[in-house]
Amino acid sequence: MPITFEEKIKVFISSKCGFERYDLIRVALKQLLEDTGMIQTYIFEESSAASLPTQDEYLNKLEDSHVVLFLIDNESSITEGVMKEWKYSKEIQRKALYLFYNNPDKPITSIQEELTGPHGAKFRVVPNIKDFIREGYQVVIADVLNIYINYCKNRLNAPQHRTSNEFDQQDNFALSIGDEKQGLLFAKSTINQFPLTLSYFKEMENEKDIHVEHTTQLDLFAYKFALIIHGTGAYNVSNFKVPEDDLMEMHSEELVKVVLMRWDAIQMVFEKKLDEAILRLEEAYTNACLAQLPYWFIDDILIDKRNLEVKVLEFSNMFGEVNAQKEIHKRSHMLHFPLIDRIEGETYRKILKEIYEINTQSPHTRRIGTGLEGVLNQIFRTYIVAVCYGSFTHMMGINDLLYKMFYNFSTVYDHYPWKYLSFKFCILNEDIKSLDKVYRRSHGIISSCSYERIKELYNLADAIPYTLESHLLKVKLVELLGYYFSDEDFIDIHNELFTIIDKWLSVENPYINLSSYLSSCLKAVIQRVDHQLVVTKALVVFNKEHYRFFDDFFSILIDIDWSKVKPETYKEVVGLVTDIIKKPGLRERYTNIENLVLSMRLKNKQLQEWDDLVRENWATFYKNQYELETAERSPFNDEIYLFSSLSEIKDRNEHQGYNGRYASFANQPFKTMRNIMLNSELRIDADSLLTEMLSLSVKVLLNPKQTTEEKVECIQFVLYLGGLCSKQQISDAYWISFKAEILKNNDLLYSSFADELFNQMTEFTLRTNVVFLKEMLGESNSEELFEIVSMHYSASTYDIYQLLVVIDKYLEYCNLSNTKNNSYLPIILQVILSQINDKNLEIKLIATKCLIKLLSSDYTHVVYKSLFYLVNDADFRLKLWVIKGINDNNNIDLIKLLEIMVADNNYLVRRASREVLDSFVHLT
Repeated sequence: MPITFEEKIKVFISSKCGFERYDLIRVALKQLLEDTGMIQTYIFEESSAASLPTQDEYLNKLEDSHVVLFLIDNESSITEGVMKEWKYSKEIQRKALYLFYNNPDKPITSIQEELTGPHGAKFRVVPNIKDFIREGYQVVIADVLNIYINYCKNRLNAPQHRTSNEFDQQDNFALSIGDEKQGLLFAKSTINQFPLTLSYFKEMENEKDIHVEHTTQLDLFAYKFALIIHGTGAYNVSNFKVPEDDLMEMHSEELVKVVLMRWDAIQMVFEKKLDEAILRLEEAYTNACLAQLPYWFIDDILIDKRNLEVKVLEFSNMFGEVNAQKEIHKRSHMLHFPLIDRIEGETYRKILKEIYEINTQSPHTRRIGTGLEGVLNQIFRTYIVAVCYGSFTHMMGINDLLYKMFYNFSTVYDHYPWKYLSFKFCILNEDIKSLDKVYRRSHGIISSCSYERIKELYNLADAIPYTLESHLLKVKLVELLGYYFSDEDFIDIHNELFTIIDKWLSVENPYINLSSYLSSCLKAVIQRVDHQLVVTKALVVFNKEHYRFFDDFFSILIDIDWSKVKPETYKEVVGLVTDIIKKPGLRERYTNIENLVLSMRLKNKQLQEWDDLVRENWATFYKNQYELETAERSPFNDEIYLFSSLSEIKDRNEHQGYNGRYASFANQPFKTMRNIMLNSELRIDADSLLTEMLSLSVKVLLNPKQTTEEKVECIQFVLYLGGLCSKQQISDAYWISFKAEILKNNDLLYSSFADELFNQMTEFTLRTNVVFLKEMLGESNSEELFEIVSMHYSASTYDIYQLLVVIDKYLEYCNLSNTKNNSYLPIILQVILSQINDKNLEIKLIATKCLIKLLSSDYTHVVYKSLFYLVNDADFRLKLWVIKGINDNNNIDLIKLLEIMVADNNYLVRRASREVLDSFVHLT
């Protein structure tokens, strides 16, 4: 008779689907494992019809499993489903077992290649694909036995959470916050009357169904209200009944009367009746004063009322001191809520204690779980006290406590569920300013989890009882998550976004704060929204003369693809912009109008009619930018602009530092010259243009009064110029004088004015650039470069970034096909590899850019190996840069990289990698 177990080990089997031999292997393996009686398996074949997309269903099953068994071969590319499962299992740190079958005539898969690295998991290679059945069964059973043996020998880590004695015992401090006459004796035993609500808080991170019975109606009510404010339950007026009898057992009649009034106000808030809620709180305040209830309780009513009054005022685009705040200012005492303040103080102490202990522990310290459960218990207590006294501010305030707890614990322990929950409660806390920070830390989750989970985060905004704040949150979440929604979900979200815009524009006095959020949102997801619809909404803003919103919508229109806009709509925008060009008083009010004019002019040559209009009506803009950007490109014109930039550099160099006076400039002529030459067909005239450039560069570099920034810009231009001369086969003889002057005046080369007020360029940055300049001139010094590399580990973020910038410029110049004769390149590779995983995105991006340039060097294998780790980075911008950089390299390593990114959650990454992959398949 087989033995059965109530709690079984859940095994998820991941392999190719739709291949007959794999279908048979999965079914046979499932049968063997489940015959043990202690294992439950999930295979694709047993998935049933569901409303969720297939991908979401199997990712959810993977998340519920204890072990993932991967069956992978190299006969063909890894399927998108398997790649998605592998990435997600890594992100949520799910235990995984790997079996590979390899055709010796084909390269190993990207997954096996990554597992061979220093941080790779153990895997086994089978000689025959049929052995997946026998070996799969053996590795799962062996793993179960190994865990049991280690458990018996006390070699396993303790459970994830430690339970302190204080959690199960009564607190030592008194919960009495008033006298019996006032009915404010909050007995210790009261906390124990909420087992259902306590169970909800304890199981919060596991998201399990609660099976604890409630002891009172108030316990059930508190539990259901927690679900409402946490976005997992919907407000329903028919079920929103505060248990008056339970409150009467806890409080005096006078207190219960006021508490019920406060709950009436809360109900009105969820029914969007803020004005009525304020009136009800005013009534509660009056009754509390007449009943002579404690001052801190009366003050708490005023705080609830003040917060609602502020929202009503803010939503009406008005600012000022509200009535409740005026009353609060009359108080001579500090505002406080004795019991809640004490509990919250203990909450923060526990969080700080956890952070302190982790940061001060020895490398040999072994921790027994975490203190999360103890912190959750304190937050639960805060919530219960707030419920019992009808304190809406403190009830909603637990979202802030939960956000900070999960954020700090996820920072310390890097635990997937806590990262997700920190994002969730940051949304529920309406902390829009912190969402960017939390989103960056949650990239790994967002880029690999199911679309269902991503949609859940967006839907949390519906839990916010204030319509305008809910709209703000939704707009912000579209900005952050817009490229991560499934195609089906995005259609609904896209429609809702424009419905929000329509409602916003339909009122006489639109909410001011929403404009900048809409601008950021639409620019962020511009590649996925309907451009015709965007322009239509912008025209509504312009035609209704909402002048304060013009600049925000100008910035959106800059990124519009006008080929996706109806001709009549485009014509209307052109007419509107033309009128603004003619009106100096109007155009000077907006900072984005210049860029919009340039953007539209460059995208459509038919707007040449604007050229004369801008020259006649906007002379400064025309001279400084418009003419250069829009002029017809030709070698003759390019040379004119180059000499114009040289004239500006000469004038700056003569006057900078004269009589101790220094000036900062918005434009950078050395960069302007490089940009002109990058896309020009101009062949450098060595006798005039090149000679003038080198002569002037010497004067700038040897001017001790010149700014550090200008010298650095000059060196980077010279590096570019050296590479261009080499490509155009211009004789090195023209560089002889330049080299001689630079090398004989070493002290002047390093002497500069550090403009610390407007620029962060330092002596370290200048010295770094000089080292690469000298190498270009044939005076390489590996010892000095090693010294700089050793210094960069303690340099500022800005200095490290500038080091990578000059490396990038140097790699453009030098001959990467002859790395053996370049002593700098091994050192450069070491610097790049040390920075590609930096926490700063800008540094990661420039390091990745440098790394990709080394693909054409002898270090190709090292570069690809690093890129395999890099494409697992959570930031989609980094992946897009990798795709862009490797586009010209068609080989097996590149295809493996693209196979990984095709399974990414991000719409742009999926689209870009699929386009490149399809182009390679088409070529072959």
